[in-house]
Amino acid sequence: MRNEQSFTDQMTHCIKVTKVYDWVKLMSEIKIEEKICMDQQKTFTDMICCEFRVPCSKTTPSTLWTKAGIESISGTLSIEYTSGCGNPLVLIINGKTAASLSEGQSFCTTIVDLQSVELLCQSNPTVSGFCIGEFKIVLHFQPAVDELDLKNVKCFLSDCHGRPLHISDPRSLICEEISDERKSTQVTLSDGKVQTLNKVVVQKKGFITIQLFNKAGNLCKTCTVPFSEIETILLCAPPGTKLECKILHFDCEAYAIPPINRCNPFVEIVIIISICQSVKTTAETIMEVKGILCEKAREGNSKLITHLFPLT
Repeated sequence: MRNEQSFTDQMTHCIKVTKVYDWVKLMSEIKIEEKICMDQQKTFTDMICCEFRVPCSKTTPSTLWTKAGIESISGTLSIEYTSGCGNPLVLIINGKTAASLSEGQSFCTTIVDLQSVELLCQSNPTVSGFCIGEFKIVLHFQPAVDELDLKNVKCFLSDCHGRPLHISDPRSLICEEISDERKSTQVTLSDGKVQTLNKVVVQKKGFITIQLFNKAGNLCKTCTVPFSEIETILLCAPPGTKLECKILHFDCEAYAIPPINRCNPFVEIVIIISICQSVKTTAETIMEVKGILCEKAREGNSKLITHLFPLT
């Protein structure tokens, strides 16, 4: 009959464990500056062609055309004065005299900011008849759109296609060591002791998506950009240890800087990313303990000991 083990029997066991050499929590801030090209508005073209008959007796200008509801219009206009009352026909553009025509003459010009076109038939108020001719104008304009709200800019962690990701998703943010060699350096601690630490180079990279809104609160532009940051961390990381990096918190803020030139199609965006990370160095090691083996592991089981009660 086999003797039963006493609880006080001294037994030494070797087990494989993960040893933590160093473990720190760090805050990192990444600043990115991006220029986003806003979609250019389509330019429309329209043409107006008509005959005019301006009374010779009228002492105030007659309006042929005026803009309404559109900010910027450029145009090329031509006018032909065929017959009148024997006096000049005055062409007024944007409130200023552009030309004075005699019967049979014509005039053509291009105006960048066209606001109004008027005609005045210079004659005696008592004279009857009309100043007659033909008027033609080709207009180029862009329809009015909602103005971009520079204070309403959002950003979030995403994949390369702009789909939102949580920091727990392994695809969201990559944090890994890229150093070929961990160089040693001497560091003086607060108690005056000198400690040898290793320089570990870590890279963090991923994608963020930026959303721009107009004054009405409607989404008008989405852009996904990559980011990458390399930093050196001092750790106890002797040869054989591996780096484990875990992202604990991620925050993103974006700010739009208005362009100096309103015709500039690019909007400058400043993105500030804050990352809280847990970084530790570990290695597998064999540990010797004394205790009572209550249940033996099956052959081939990765667990060497399922129950071990250390002796105190």
